[in-house]
Amino acid sequence: MRQREWIVALAATCGLGLVVLVSSAMAQTAPKPAAAAPPAAASPPAATPPAAAVAAAPSRTTASFGDWTLRCDRVADATPPKRSCELGLTVQHAGDQSVLAQVAVGRPAAGEPLRFTAVLPANISVGTAPKLAVEGKDAVDVAWVRCLPGGCIATAGVGDDLLRKLKAAAVAGQLEYRDAAGHEIKLPISWRGFGEAFEALGKEAVN
Repeated sequence: MRQREWIVALAATCGLGLVVLVSSAMAQTAPKPAAAAPPAAASPPAATPPAAAVAAAPSRTTASFGDWTLRCDRVADATPPKRSCELGLTVQHAGDQSVLAQVAVGRPAAGEPLRFTAVLPANISVGTAPKLAVEGKDAVDVAWVRCLPGGCIATAGVGDDLLRKLKAAAVAGQLEYRDAAGHEIKLPISWRGFGEAFEALGKEAVN
């Protein structure tokens, strides 16, 4: 998926919407009212438009594997229609419904390298790059991309070596970053079900 679509997919996976509002003000002069026209003859009632066609395939599918979710979206306006899939994870404290972060693993487009993407709270320090630790070790630098009103986005490539570690991880990892006050934040990242979810991702046809 393209980066913008990744952001939308991440938000939908966790139920936390990130909306980029683009507004423009255009002053227009109202046209002068036209002269009154003589009444026209009554026209027959308009025909009822046909009901919109329903797609034979679902526009979105999800499947859960442990703590990870495989999500596929069907891009109906593409010719031919395409499907884009990624793995998503919601980071929350146990027993708390508030979302601490959203993470995803997928390809921006078919044939491109895998990427890890995280959406973190907007209250961050951009001077320190986040780090992803697989099992409390082997930290990987994650680069900030941009900040939106709903959160800040960071991403990193997922090479073969890192992918093997993610699939084999037996305990939770950590996503580390600093908030705007300089405090170190460590969010637990569960890898439970990641290996199975990734195998399912590989079986999905992405055109």
